[in-house]
Amino acid sequence: MLSNNEKYIFTSELALAISNGLQVEDGLKMLVGFDADVSICAKKLEDIMKQGYSFTDALKESKEFDEYMIQMVVVGQSIGNLDVVFKELSTYYARQKELNYQIQDAITYPFVLILMMFVIVATLIFKVFPIFENILSQMSMSLSLMYSARILSYIGFFILLFILVFGLILYFIYKKSPNKVWMTKLPFFSKLNYQKEMTKFTYILSLFVSSGYALIDAVDIILLSIEHPVLKDKILHVKNRMLEGESLANALVKENVYDQGYGALLMAADQSGHQDEVLKTLSNRYKEDLERMLSSFLNRLEPSMIAGLSLLVGFVLISIMLPLMNVLQTLG
Repeated sequence: MLSNNEKYIFTSELALAISNGLQVEDGLKMLVGFDADVSICAKKLEDIMKQGYSFTDALKESKEFDEYMIQMVVVGQSIGNLDVVFKELSTYYARQKELNYQIQDAITYPFVLILMMFVIVATLIFKVFPIFENILSQMSMSLSLMYSARILSYIGFFILLFILVFGLILYFIYKKSPNKVWMTKLPFFSKLNYQKEMTKFTYILSLFVSSGYALIDAVDIILLSIEHPVLKDKILHVKNRMLEGESLANALVKENVYDQGYGALLMAADQSGHQDEVLKTLSNRYKEDLERMLSSFLNRLEPSMIAGLSLLVGFVLISIMLPLMNVLQTLG
């Protein structure tokens, strides 16, 4: 399946081609000269369509696109605004790409910091300690502090090793797993993923509301793009309330999809007829909240890790320097 960045290239270029009066087939020919994976995908779609498949069926057959995009293309073809749909899809994938990069940065930085700490502690254990233990033993000095520092370093070493191995295992599972639902059960990632899904849900909903598309059908399409089980369950209950005759805003508020403040804002927008604008505003606020969450996580983690490493290194230095100071005092 194409990455969010590749889907952004694909949709933005097709939006440009179709808005300039070209057919989908012509747009695919333009894409053949782009990024390797995008080019291969465009060529695959061309070959499938030559066999008599429609564009939508070709997207399904290629297995390079998510169900949400396929359903959005169906909507675009049915209302005759395929270029607008592709433009909105390109904006959507650009937002998803940016959010993914922010999350990756938030995870990569502490991982690199932990790796550096691991290297420092390993150097202390396997290089520094043997040298000073040999010096102190030759001088017949007490090694009790040195042994304490060594034990403490070993504890830190194995804790860091466990974190690194656990992190690598999670990374490979994440890359190999087609379904990322398991991530929603991890303490920090659960809240992070929910915030990301709320950003996505609110933005997609704003697109459908502004387009005038039937909201019941829109909710069905949106459900295809939502991965967080808690949010997905809430949206299903929203759909049931809408089938019973409740308005979208009322159903969202009653199912606690939005908190009290955002819910009141949405209800007011429903009465004034500016629901699409408010939803876009809320989507931006959720995006900002997500960025603040990542920033706060890094701001707390960095000084904690540096303080831990400083304490460990400081204790090691004291355990080395105290015996040496005793030696100097004896010689003096």
